[in-house]
Amino acid sequence: MTLPTRDRMATAVACFALTALLVACQSAGTTVPPSTEPSAAQSAESSVEASIAASAAPSIAADVAVATSGGVGEHLVDAEGRTLYVFTNDMPGMSHCVDDCAASWPPYLVDSAELTAGEDVSADLGTMDRGDGTLQVTLDGWPLYYFAADQSSGDTGGEGVGGVWFVARADASLPSASSSAAPSDEADSSYDPYDY
Repeated sequence: MTLPTRDRMATAVACFALTALLVACQSAGTTVPPSTEPSAAQSAESSVEASIAASAAPSIAADVAVATSGGVGEHLVDAEGRTLYVFTNDMPGMSHCVDDCAASWPPYLVDSAELTAGEDVSADLGTMDRGDGTLQVTLDGWPLYYFAADQSSGDTGGEGVGGVWFVARADASLPSASSSAAPSDEADSSYDPYDY
């Protein structure tokens, strides 16, 4: 059954007036009590909104996490999966890799000292001032670096380079002098780590 045009017009005006009244009440500080049970349409809309919000929410990645590589086993990576290294000529809280060395072995820099460790990282994360106003991430005080020749996430080409560069371990353990033998098979043979 269809309503005459006049009745449809009256219904539309009544709906408009009711909407205007509700808007006016809300802007005046008066609230309309919510229904205790959402309608089916409201439930469906809420479900869709929650789904969209969940898919749009960024996942919070750890600043430092544990990854596994067939060549070096478990080692540390940054939030993008890039391998992190320690330089055994450093000391806790002090970097000896500057200038040209830092171009070949870029320090892992952050803007804030607030860091998030992955669940398997047992050593303490921290930062240190490099003396130029930048903050370098540390693991139990040891400065962390990248290897410039690593091209992709998961590359570990810096392992063992020069007998002084090694992938960082979750417990901050360093290799002994006897285990610091040969560079990784992934290392670029044309790269000279001492060319700095």
